[in-house]
Amino acid sequence: MNAAVSRGDLKSTTYEFFILAVSILSIVNMALFALLPWESQSWWVVVYIDIGLTIIFLIDFGFRLLTAESKRGYLVQGRGVFDLLGCVPALRIFRLFRIVRAIRIIRRLGGPRVFRELRSGLASGTLYLVVFLGIFTLEFVGLLELHFEQDAPGANITTAGDALWWGYVTATTVG
Repeated sequence: MNAAVSRGDLKSTTYEFFILAVSILSIVNMALFALLPWESQSWWVVVYIDIGLTIIFLIDFGFRLLTAESKRGYLVQGRGVFDLLGCVPALRIFRLFRIVRAIRIIRRLGGPRVFRELRSGLASGTLYLVVFLGIFTLEFVGLLELHFEQDAPGANITTAGDALWWGYVTATTVG
């Protein structure tokens, strides 16, 4: 029965897992917005990362719209309107629909088929994993570095930009 399941709005299993992971990170960031002091440097780290996530969601929306068999079908039945609304920073809560869609698609395909497709898409899956882990690491290591350095005497890392730059340079250089 699973072999007869239409791929529908599934772009690729590895891509859907990437969007699922980025969506979950976005929801975690919503919680961080509520927990961190307003306009603190830590809050700004989350804002900068969320801007990057918003760009990913805009690209995803455009990709899904351009590749949809029916643009209207994607926007109405495919709930593309929710994807578009989730790209608006004030309406981040709509990003929950991306999580629901990804889980629904993965469940519809079934476990064995998902694992088969993940194995066959190992190269793209690895790329998506590296991109996601890069974003995740940049955010949380930046937050930790800022936490420990911000109020230290003679510290070089005192702003969100400093923390993210430090994380980027550290991750992309050797030695």
